[in-house]
Amino acid sequence: MSRGTRALLAAVAVLLGVAMAMGLTGCGQETKTLQEYLEESPSAMQDVEESLAGLNNADMDVSTDYKGNEIIITGDLKTTYKKSVLKTIKKSYKKNMAKTLTEPMEEAVVNIERDTGITGVTIRVIINNGNGKEIWSEVYPLSTEDEAADDGSAEGETE
Repeated sequence: MSRGTRALLAAVAVLLGVAMAMGLTGCGQETKTLQEYLEESPSAMQDVEESLAGLNNADMDVSTDYKGNEIIITGDLKTTYKKSVLKTIKKSYKKNMAKTLTEPMEEAVVNIERDTGITGVTIRVIINNGNGKEIWSEVYPLSTEDEAADDGSAEGETE
């Protein structure tokens, strides 16, 4: 298992822990979106940011953003891979992440929604090539359309 995959698994563990913390700090608050909730709860956001900052490694920098009810976890690879290699990398991410991330990410969404009372929460995981172009992404919880769709391309890459 690659360092990037291990980093994302660690992110799942962090999100599960934060979901529990949100339940403890969110009682009695009425918030429209998860982003607003986190902005109004600096300690919960700080916990997420500090935990994910520890996921940066020699291969990848990991960052988090929040938009509405979406948590966006981005892994920026430090190496720029050529198009000829990207097809294999993309297949590897699709196969390995489906096995390792789907269940924990969907569980994190359920826990966050339950603990905050906010519905429609999603977690987007993005892996970018060293040049900033997206290699792979997935939104959790998965929809049946997402599970069926895979075009196999990695656009904008050089040979």
